Amino acid sequence: MLRGGNLSLIASMCGTRWQPSFDGAIAFLEDVGEEPYRIDRMLTQLLQAGVLDGVRGIALGSWERCGDPYPVLEDRLGSLGVPIVAGLPVGHGSPQHSVWLGALGVIDTESCSLTGMMRNEQQAR
Repeated sequence: MLRGGNLSLIASMCGTRWQPSFDGAIAFLEDVGEEPYRIDRMLTQLLQAGVLDGVRGIALGSWERCGDPYPVLEDRLGSLGVPIVAGLPVGHGSPQHSVWLGALGVIDTESCSLTGMMRNEQQAR
């Protein structure tokens, strides 16, 4: 199952009754306008709060106007020991595809893709 969304919004829910759990799920993360040091802080917050405990994989969408977040993403998420796929055209960028949160999906490590989740606007008709 795919869960997640905008990293800054997910991090802001830590410590509230809406704090997410990615246990047994693929975590989808993306953001816009956040510098790498802020992404580092938010990921550290999620890790320390246990939000990523039991995650089965990570799917990374677009990181618009976020500098180069990939060294931070790799440093913080790589130690989880789960498959990670990055650069999905989902989030705030262009092209912008959709993912169905709560739907089943698979990270294909051979093709470096997320299958069963994306829907192109042209295909939605």
